[in-house]
Amino acid sequence: MTKQIRKTREAPTASGLGVKLQRLYGIGDARRMEESGYALRLMREDHNAEVVARCAWVLGRLRHRDAHADLVANLTNPVLAVRKWSAWALGELGLESARSHLRQAMDREGNSEVRSSIGGALKKLNFDSTRIHKKEVLQALRSPETKDKEILHLVSRLGELSWAVDDKEIVKLRSLMKDRNPSYFTAYMSWFQRRPELMAMLDDKRKVFG
Repeated sequence: MTKQIRKTREAPTASGLGVKLQRLYGIGDARRMEESGYALRLMREDHNAEVVARCAWVLGRLRHRDAHADLVANLTNPVLAVRKWSAWALGELGLESARSHLRQAMDREGNSEVRSSIGGALKKLNFDSTRIHKKEVLQALRSPETKDKEILHLVSRLGELSWAVDDKEIVKLRSLMKDRNPSYFTAYMSWFQRRPELMAMLDDKRKVFG
């Protein structure tokens, strides 16, 4: 057994924790949409509160709406940081259905820091606070980033097709994408489903400025 392998196997759990937190920070900071599935899966499966809280922050940054139910559930988590960042993330997601859950959380929450986070999320759900800059919408309209040339080719080809005419070809290409990179496929489909809403937002001055 080499020294490097021995060091890796004998490394304390804190080392693995640090790697996870650093990766999550990188995902959120760079808004790497293709890794949103990883963050959601980790939030569901990891039992470390610090990791769960960081995942909530990442999913809020990415506005990953598939995380809505999990973030709502986190509002009752016994750990302050998890409740705080989950409330913040729900505000970032901007779903109207989060309003009642946030209000219920506010009624039972005793910590001022978490209450402030809940209040901020509720404010974002109000009309004047949910307007975003046009540049942000245009950025969100771009498909998830990847350096995989084969995936880029599939995305480009899918952008040229119409479901009304090319439904079989679209299903085939999506299947190829899923087989090659399941995490990217999840991020792509989440982006694709939200795309019509984003397109509509561009011409809605109640939601977009700039």
